[in-house]
This record gives sequence, C-alpha cells and structure tokens, in this order.
Amino acid sequence: MRARSLIVGVALAGCASSTTHGYPGASVVAEGAPTRRAAKPRPVVRWSALDDAESWPSVNDEPFTSRGHAGGRWTLSVRVSPNAREAYAALRPGAVMPEGAVIAAFHQDATRGKPGPIYVMEKKGGDWRFSRVRADGRVQEGSVALCARCHAEAVADHLFGLPRGESPKAGDGSNP
Repeated sequence: MRARSLIVGVALAGCASSTTHGYPGASVVAEGAPTRRAAKPRPVVRWSALDDAESWPSVNDEPFTSRGHAGGRWTLSVRVSPNAREAYAALRPGAVMPEGAVIAAFHQDATRGKPGPIYVMEKKGGDWRFSRVRADGRVQEGSVALCARCHAEAVADHLFGLPRGESPKAGDGSNP
C-alpha cells in the first residue's frame, strides 16, 4: 500500500509542477527567438516527353491489370518510343533495348477508371532512369530505388514485358 501511495504522490507532484509555457500546446520557443524559414517550394516540373508519349500507340491491345504496381489497383497501357517499338515487340530473355528507349506505363484506376500515374523508364548511357509522373504531367519527386531494385530482377534488360499470352504490337501501331 505504501508503494502505491508513493507512486500516486510522485505522479501528482509531476502534474502540479509549473511550466514556463503556461498552458498545454503553448510554444516552447522563447519570444523573439530566431525561427526556421520554410523551405522554398520547388518549381513544378512537367515531363518534357509527355505529349510525345501520349501520341505513341499502346503496345497492348487492351489495358491489363498490373500485378507489380500496387497489386491490382491499376490497369495499364504500355507505350514505347518509336526507336524501341521493334525491340520491345521482340523482347526475350537476354534482349537489350536500344539507347534512348522510353517505356511509359500509363496507369488507370481499375475500379473508377480515373487516370493514374505514368511510370517511365528511359535508357541513357546504357542504364535505365526511372520516373513517376502524375496524370497531369508533373514529375513526382522521391526515391525510385524500389523501381530500380524490382526491375533489376527482370530477364530482359530490366523489362518484364507484357503478361503471358499477350503479344506486343510492333511497328508504328497502325496495323491492327
């Protein structure tokens, strides 16, 4: 009983002690003390190839459910830059895409049909650069290490290709 009384007494003493703040939620920064400045907002950057990529025909006939990007939340259409369409159509294990290839996965919400992000891979200097672009074209900042790590497991130059049973359309996409 004495131990319990001691604990209650210590707890009450802590509650009764005064603070220099006056009330809960009051600032702990002394009046007139220097404060941090808010970070400058970064300029909005639009993906420079968006208009071109939107004009490229999809290499898949119908949007398919993405298993790797948010596990079924999105359906997507894959668009490939003209210089890489033939190579993408012939994608096999060990294949290498040409320098300057751009692969853009245009996502759409599988249940509501709203446009989603565009995941972009651009081959420069023999390596792939990954980007995430909002539906309105703004490049989203943030780490794309997860993209690089996952695509490193692909069997054809960091690309998984289309789902099995779906053949990519080659050429300029004008043939049905």
